[in-house]
Amino acid sequence: MRALTGLYLSAACCLFGQALAWDQQPDGYEVIDGPDGPESVDAWRRDWTVWKNMELINNRYSPNDSCNVYNFQQTQWTQQNFVQTFLMMNDRSIYDRETQQYTVDKYVDEMQSRVGPIDSVLIWPAYPNIGVGNRNQWDLLRDLPGGVEGVKGVISDFHRRGVRVIIPYNPWDIGTRD
Repeated sequence: MRALTGLYLSAACCLFGQALAWDQQPDGYEVIDGPDGPESVDAWRRDWTVWKNMELINNRYSPNDSCNVYNFQQTQWTQQNFVQTFLMMNDRSIYDRETQQYTVDKYVDEMQSRVGPIDSVLIWPAYPNIGVGNRNQWDLLRDLPGGVEGVKGVISDFHRRGVRVIIPYNPWDIGTRD
């Protein structure tokens, strides 16, 4: 019991020390409240611009750096990607269990009726099942209806509708069965 208490105390001290090492951030740093009303929009825009410029400096962003991911030609579209939906592949709005078919048109129509035109969709082939068993992200992708070819068809259907597709990659999920 005494060893366990010591372990907890050591962990707490370590975490507290790490927290003290972080730069102090101003109140509201991570959340930028919107303007209080029409009369405060100009001040809000000024504050937001100051914050954005501070972040660009802190992250050493240079618009002339061709190696910066934000400047890659292939990623320029993300800067105009304003509406993105998140989709778990077991969602009933994307897969019809009776016909055993993906229903991308139904999904896009439903989302557009709720939020307007969508620019992209992030599909989560591994969620919500990852971590339940010993299957990793690649196993779960292959186990979807139609496997990898089925997912390629889903991507093609989204592209046909003018919707880009992002599939997350979890670099830490490589040793599930180790």
